Amino acid sequence: MVLTLCKGQQKMGDIELYSEIANMTVWSVSECESTFDVLKDLPVAKNKYNAVFTFNQTAGKGQFNRKWASQPFKNIALSIAIPLSPDMAANPTLFNMHLSTAVLAALQDHCLADLSIKWPNDIYGEDKKLAGFLMSILSIKQNKFFQLGLGININQIKWAVDIPNPTSLKILNNQEQNLHAILKGILNQIQNSVETFKLGNHKEILGAFNKGLWRRGENVSYAAEGKDPEQGILLGINGKGQIQLTHARGIQSFHLGEVRLLPR
Repeated sequence: MVLTLCKGQQKMGDIELYSEIANMTVWSVSECESTFDVLKDLPVAKNKYNAVFTFNQTAGKGQFNRKWASQPFKNIALSIAIPLSPDMAANPTLFNMHLSTAVLAALQDHCLADLSIKWPNDIYGEDKKLAGFLMSILSIKQNKFFQLGLGININQIKWAVDIPNPTSLKILNNQEQNLHAILKGILNQIQNSVETFKLGNHKEILGAFNKGLWRRGENVSYAAEGKDPEQGILLGINGKGQIQLTHARGIQSFHLGEVRLLPR
């Protein structure tokens, strides 16, 4: 099955049915500016949800509208629209953590170096950025979805000088990687996470996220927008998704966007 979608005056590449994993329908697009945008126009079958990926994303974006640079046919860009269950709607932050640990596990299966989650939504290897998430609540035809966007550096080894701190699986493993094999592992982990997510597993999910947290228990530098950097021990993430850091005034908790962790 092949689809051709148009977005305004921009024509996207052909979209083909790639596979089906339980209730997840997986589509591939030969080229697009952003899989996040393609996802909203895909047909949704009854009791199914969609995932779309490309190996040639030309204008991807990350957290806070930052640019995600990717060489053609070197990396994976993936977006998934997951129907919002009552448990997901009640605590989307917890579901975010659940998906993050699923992606971490999938990538760790293909990586010789130890990987970790850099708060809030990056995967790091050897203190460099391997992957980034973008998550939001999406409405499609009056239905609510949890939308996940994921960009992963697989075989790219060179970036523009203004791209901070990148790495890839090829660099970490010192050899070329199979894009399709890695994609399959990620899709299987995410599908399993969707099936198993329950609010009753709150402690287990939070514990797994903190276990994989980048630099947990270490002294880190952090800064609020427009303010001088400070230092503190990264204690972990609480149930509200806030990062907790020691400070001269005691333990402080910060929401997403209030502070950023700085490189070593």
